[in-house]
Order: sequence, then C-alpha cells, then structure tokens
Amino acid sequence: MFKFLKEKPTLFWVLTILSLTSILLWPIVFYMSIFVFDDPNANFWFQCLIFGAMNSYPLIIILDIGIANWIWKKSKIISYLLLLSPIIGAVWFVLEIFS
Repeated sequence: MFKFLKEKPTLFWVLTILSLTSILLWPIVFYMSIFVFDDPNANFWFQCLIFGAMNSYPLIIILDIGIANWIWKKSKIISYLLLLSPIIGAVWFVLEIFS
C-alpha cells in the first residue's frame, strides 16, 4: 500500500516529520511578525518585505523537503542536510525565545 515508504530509510522519514513539526511554530512567528509595523519611522515597503519573508517560512520548509526527496537518489548526504536545516533552525528559534 505505502510502497514509497520502503524506498527510503526510516531516518529519512523521521527527519522529514521533524522538519514539518517546525511549522507548528508558525503562529508564534506570525504573531511576532505583526510587530514589524510598530516603527513609524521605518520604510513601509521594507517592513512589508520583512513581514512576507517571516511568514513564508512554512513554504520554504515544504520546498526544502521536496528538494530533499528529489535529490535523494543523487546525494544522500545533501538530502539529510536539507532535512536537518529546518530542525536546527527551529531549535535555534526556541532557544532564542526562551533564553
């Protein structure tokens, strides 16, 4: 039934799921990104650019996972590094908030 699950090792799927769990932090990021518009002296278009960049990270993570799946047959090391990057970013984000 799930033939595609057998094509890649369990570690690959565990890292994929862990990468996707960082999307759970998105509501916090969205709430924090609203405060980009607090500075009345800042350039409005630059604020919009930062707001869009901060809120587009779930799309970047999904694209990252898609590229890791696509590149798997060519380079397993690069694929694992791509899957680890959102995990490392999420851990860093949590440590920054709570430290």
